[in-house]
Amino acid sequence: MGLPAGMASKLYGVANFIETGMFARIGRAGLWAIKDRQKERSFDLTPPIMQSFRLLSDLFKLKPRREFLFWDKQPRRSITASDAAYENGVGSAGFLSIIDPGQPEETRLGRVIELPSSLYNHWGPQTNYIAQLELLAVLTAITQVAGLIRGTSSIWFVDNIAALMALVKGSSGSHSLDQMAKIVHLACFAVRTVPYFEYVESKANWSDEISRKGARGKWATRNSFAVGECDVLVELLSLPCIAIVIIFEYL
Repeated sequence: MGLPAGMASKLYGVANFIETGMFARIGRAGLWAIKDRQKERSFDLTPPIMQSFRLLSDLFKLKPRREFLFWDKQPRRSITASDAAYENGVGSAGFLSIIDPGQPEETRLGRVIELPSSLYNHWGPQTNYIAQLELLAVLTAITQVAGLIRGTSSIWFVDNIAALMALVKGSSGSHSLDQMAKIVHLACFAVRTVPYFEYVESKANWSDEISRKGARGKWATRNSFAVGECDVLVELLSLPCIAIVIIFEYL
């Protein structure tokens, strides 16, 4: 049993076609091993290819269908701006969220993200980890506000192009960004939030200060954000799709 280049090409094309009927950008990430096999002469089923097979199997079980909703009622909304910094080998990150903006029940919260040292080992050697940290900040934000943004139309402001494009496309040529983009879209599906990812210039990013100065910054508290600290669930980065969806359904 193996996967020759011709079969990989066919499978990759079919998988991309199936993705057009899935929620958000689910189904685009996690297929890089099958894509790479198109240009290889090997037949072996490598661990990365087997992981791609498990992804496809999980998606068929989950059936994350693309939906178009039509109603007169104004949907709930949420806005989140996240940011990260990586200077002199030290990373930092944070985010600010507004849930139900302009409504009596409006909630404003901010979190300084505590980054474990083991995080960089998970991503492997990199010249710079800024894109990974920027995308991790988005994933951590969704993890922290999952229960609050359930059923909302959500806007996510990001000031890093590489991280933003991974979210917009739903995949990335960088394996670490690809994996996190997959988890973000699975999380959005699980909490039933319709995401829109938008670029914001660094100087206009609400969360620039909290990502650099943490709780010492004054902008967030001055603008009525309840600021605290949160951890990164590193385990999410290596869980299968079904496990990720189940976790976010219960957050």
